[in-house]
Amino acid sequence: MNVSVFPNTGKEEVYLFFKELVPALQEAGFHFFLPGNVRAFFEERHIYLKSEYYRSLEWLGTHTEVGFSIGGDGSFLQAAREMAPYPILLVGIHMGELGFLNAISPANMKERFQEIREGRYNVEKRVFLSAFIRHEDGSETKLPDALNDIVIGHNTIGRMARLRLWINDRFFQQYPADGLVISTPTGSTSYALSCGGPILDSRAESMLIVPICPHMIQNFSMVLPMDDLVRIQLPDREKKLHISLDGNGEYKICRNECLCVRCVHKEIRFIRFADQDFFSTISSRLFPKIIAT
Repeated sequence: MNVSVFPNTGKEEVYLFFKELVPALQEAGFHFFLPGNVRAFFEERHIYLKSEYYRSLEWLGTHTEVGFSIGGDGSFLQAAREMAPYPILLVGIHMGELGFLNAISPANMKERFQEIREGRYNVEKRVFLSAFIRHEDGSETKLPDALNDIVIGHNTIGRMARLRLWINDRFFQQYPADGLVISTPTGSTSYALSCGGPILDSRAESMLIVPICPHMIQNFSMVLPMDDLVRIQLPDREKKLHISLDGNGEYKICRNECLCVRCVHKEIRFIRFADQDFFSTISSRLFPKIIAT
């Protein structure tokens, strides 16, 4: 079985772990490949592999069956964005902090690899957020799809933003707030949760809207059907706001422009194991850390 490995090149522990990972992959009968853009990082740390191990993202998406992200949730999100157009299975090996998205730990990876080899796993499809900016002249700029969330606000901490929200072309509310989070169910355990939003099962087909520190009495979140179209515009007093997609990439929306967002399905699928339940994962990884602090 051909598999791809997406390491977080910014984590030094990933390079040490790679020396354990390679024999475990080989023992499971996996032929592994890496994105070509990680080669320089590996060779800087004296990890040398033959050229045949490094391939383009398109090759990985069309010639490997399973992709392993190595790192934390951010690593998983990046791999998911890169592989979203391809019918690959993705699973994360957890080397981060909370790790809501990762299903494998270094301690149990050999057992998990065997389960994958034998097809003993469940497959989940998740919704992504698809967004574009419509400019004043009517042209549109497509933004990268997001698995977790899209956040709109100022680039300066503590500066209040004003955002006007339409749902299915009907005006709903103008928010004076630090910003607004538009989240998938996958992202409901991320920034949206920190802002007081509800936890949604990651398999749900919904969109979540959560204001960030709103300057108003009515502070509530909304859960919308995935087919709804959300549109954000700025009132006259706002010149521009910044847009973050899954915490990466900086875009901006200016006055007389609008940000349009809706949910979409992608080809990529995610591995979960039979002994893993979404809400038990939340309990084990989130609540003890809250109690400990």
